[in-house]
Order: sequence, then structure tokens, then C-alpha cells
Amino acid sequence: MNQHSYETYEILRHIRGLEEIARWAAFHHEGLNGAGYPFHPCEKDLSIEARIIAVADIFQALVQDRPYRNGMPLNKVIDILEDLSQSRKLDPNIVTLTKRHRETCFKIAKGSETTDELLSE
Repeated sequence: MNQHSYETYEILRHIRGLEEIARWAAFHHEGLNGAGYPFHPCEKDLSIEARIIAVADIFQALVQDRPYRNGMPLNKVIDILEDLSQSRKLDPNIVTLTKRHRETCFKIAKGSETTDELLSE
């Protein structure tokens, strides 16, 4: 399971025009604090896009039902994101933005509404 970031990078980096996207995808399990995998870049090398994907990936993984557990309630997810931002695993600014839009993010992650439906409200 820990290989998927690296394998995604290896696939995408060879496609002309996707080199930067390959880095975003590769770094979505990296933390600002140097924790994570597979490359361990320093904080300055983590683009805003990779930071957004990292928060979105964790948010969605916690919210959605998995074969081994039910999805978590929104308040629990927010607590976990806050803990991860305090430990500098996640970007605090992205977590703050996610908290500000928590209900919309939750509905999208649960698949209860489409992005188009939410944006038209």
C-alpha cells in the first residue's frame, strides 16, 4: 500500500506535460514535518497542490466507509485533521480552509451530492 505514491510518480513522470502533476501525486503522503513517504522532501519542496491533495486524501479516507470500518463523523474527522496540522504533518492553512468548508467537503467526500449540485446552491 505504501508503494502507490511512488508507482504513481513513476507512471506520470514519463508522460510529457504531467511532470508537475506527478510530483503532486507523489508527495501526497509527505508531511511538512518530514514524516511520510516515499521521498521525504523538505517543507519548502511541498507545493500548495501537494498539500491540498494530502488534506483531501486524508479527509476522504476518514469520511468514507471502508471494508474494515465505517466512515467517521465530521467532528471526529476535523479533530484528526487539526491534530495532524498541529504536528505539522498537514499544512495548517489548508486544514483551516477545509474546516471553513467542512459541510461541503463532507457531502462531496460521502458522495451524497455532486460538486455541480453543491456549487449551484
